[in-house]
Amino acid sequence: MVLLKEAKVNEKSLLQRPEASACRELAASLAREMESLLQGKAVEDIEVDIRHIFDNRLKDFEYILLVDPKGKALIHTNRLREGMIFLDPVGKAGVDSLQPLEQVYFRNTGEVLLDASHPVMLQSKKAYTLRVGWAFEQRGIFQKFLTMLALPTIAGIVMMSTLVIGGLQDLLLIGAYTWGIFLITALFTGFSFYNYIQKSLEKTKAATKAINQGDLTKKVDKNSNDELGQIALEMNKISIGLKSIIETVDHSAHIADETSTQLVLSSRQVAYSTEKISTSVDGLVSQTDHQQLQLKSANQLTIDMNQTARDMTVSAEEAILVGKEVADASQAGLQRVDEAKIQMEEITQSVAQTLAVMENLEKEAIQITRITEVINNISAQTQMLALNAAIEAARAGEHGKGFAVVAEEVRKLAEESARSSHSIMTILKNINDQVELSAHSMHVNHQAVETGRMKMNQVNQIMHALDEASTKTRGVLESNQEKAMQLQEKAHQVTNNINSANEMALEIAGDAAKIASVLQEQMAASEEVAASAERTSDVSSELLQLIRRFKIK
Repeated sequence: MVLLKEAKVNEKSLLQRPEASACRELAASLAREMESLLQGKAVEDIEVDIRHIFDNRLKDFEYILLVDPKGKALIHTNRLREGMIFLDPVGKAGVDSLQPLEQVYFRNTGEVLLDASHPVMLQSKKAYTLRVGWAFEQRGIFQKFLTMLALPTIAGIVMMSTLVIGGLQDLLLIGAYTWGIFLITALFTGFSFYNYIQKSLEKTKAATKAINQGDLTKKVDKNSNDELGQIALEMNKISIGLKSIIETVDHSAHIADETSTQLVLSSRQVAYSTEKISTSVDGLVSQTDHQQLQLKSANQLTIDMNQTARDMTVSAEEAILVGKEVADASQAGLQRVDEAKIQMEEITQSVAQTLAVMENLEKEAIQITRITEVINNISAQTQMLALNAAIEAARAGEHGKGFAVVAEEVRKLAEESARSSHSIMTILKNINDQVELSAHSMHVNHQAVETGRMKMNQVNQIMHALDEASTKTRGVLESNQEKAMQLQEKAHQVTNNINSANEMALEIAGDAAKIASVLQEQMAASEEVAASAERTSDVSSELLQLIRRFKIK
């Protein structure tokens, strides 16, 4: 199928030239080859193979490219035009058509080309379009050279005609020889000069074509010290300059990619450690709540013990005043002492459990301190990585400014993490001090309760002795009164200690909640750093993919 464009040239005659058939055949051959290679594979997976095939088959053709359905050049023999969108009338017609096309292409560079497109079918559907182009080169130097040679030829003919007309036939033979020698010399000199110009231009053209294909290793040999030689030098300057720029960008992109990868790993490690600490803090909050419930229960038991001790005191006083009711009073006192003993055993168990909880709390606080020290180390490492990234960004110069900003933000976040960790360490130290005090108080309470239990056993023995020897009731009741007062005092102390422990538990719960809040903020900051580093890594990967189009070594 043929599509006609502007009538600036005879397009029908152009489409009938042998070059059009060559473009069509090459496009069809490469399309079939791409269909075979791309079965079950993506273009990115075999990009190197496709590029090698295109470069080997290019020869005298202007371009070969593989286009996706949106008109984007996925692979292009001209690396400088790879990745561009070609939706001009010729490009759009090739993308939209399910049939091979041959068109005259008026490119935006001012060139006139033959363009042959062929669909690449995968699983009975059009997946890509393969295009091949042939440029009509402008060759006007030879015609201008022939025009220059025609002038002396015409001048010689006019001179000999003048001699004939003037009757100077004797000079005609000499003039003919002279003109012939002059013409041969001019032809030889002109053709030599034309070949010299043509070779220089061919070398320059080959160099520009190599640059278009991404090969920046080739240079144009300087054959003379004239304007053509200067053109060769200028082409070498362009090639060397592009090579230097791409090498610099390649080095910076590799550094940015490696640094961003390290930042992602470090940020994830910080987030993982922070999550572990947060879990431990949540466990601490839960244990503190459980301890508060136990302390409330113990407090209620001490209240009951105080009440029992007061009842024992009243009973002892009544027993002293009313001797005749000694037997009844002793039985009542014995019953109350048995109940007090049971309650004292319960108090002993509760205090022991509370003591165990406080010891566990002390161990958990130590673990949190160690984990916080790990965060401090990670923050220091993150600061060092940010410093290294800033140094490398400074080396990259203008290209590293954007990454330097990211590195600075990373350093600030690391400093903020370090400050938060120091705050956590201060809070944990206060918690440890309070836990140690509470544990010490619980040890004292445990000893006091144990002493109370032992005293209660003594009271129990005394009450049994009073029951057996009613004659000694008064003395025993006086002793019981004294012991009951001591028990009341100890029970009051236990109540105060339990209240203090409850207040400590409330403070621990509040501090743990603050720690959890700080950790949540740090986790969010770490996730933001990781996301920024991943975006930087993606951009670096895209830049490296672009650089791989060019050959610089």
